[in-house]
Amino acid sequence: MAEERNERWVIVALVVLAVAYVGYLYRDSIRISLPDLKLPFSTISYVGAALFAVVSHFTRRKRAATVRRMREENVLREGLLREDSDIAVRMATGRSGGSFKADVILTRAALYVFDRSGRRDPMRLPFTRGRVEDFAVADVTFEPQGEGTEPLVGIRIVGPSTYGIEFRSDQAEWWWSDVRRALGKNADRRILDEAAAATERDLASEA
Repeated sequence: MAEERNERWVIVALVVLAVAYVGYLYRDSIRISLPDLKLPFSTISYVGAALFAVVSHFTRRKRAATVRRMREENVLREGLLREDSDIAVRMATGRSGGSFKADVILTRAALYVFDRSGRRDPMRLPFTRGRVEDFAVADVTFEPQGEGTEPLVGIRIVGPSTYGIEFRSDQAEWWWSDVRRALGKNADRRILDEAAAATERDLASEA
């Protein structure tokens, strides 16, 4: 469905349910003849679970929006280096979450990932770990553009566990060099050329 992610229908449905419930409670005073409903426990449980899910969803979105505002203030203080908006981000190797649309922002101190749907808390991934239990960016990889696709940027995250973040961007080469510099690593373009040549050799040997 084209509008399956449009959440305005949830608000409308809740309003309709609230009006219907009030009408049922005061049906005698407003002279409405309705059958006396005796709902089984299973139905009540199902409706309660659905309402709890809806309320939790909106609470989570509101919390994510609040955290995002705080993170955006950090971005201004740390200095914006690069940004890609509304791109597909994939959680890879060791972390669940699949793909989602996000705004990815790079500052001098950290990498930020803002889930546009608000289902996930905004992520701030610094370049240095202050504590053992913290997550931080460890390295970045670059995969050249394939036929009909944009180059792929891979961010390796270390901490209590290791995982990766991947996204495609027409600025992928600049992402690679900027993240490498932020990490204090060599960002010479020849490194990419050598990696691409090595990849081509591997593919040729496999063929």
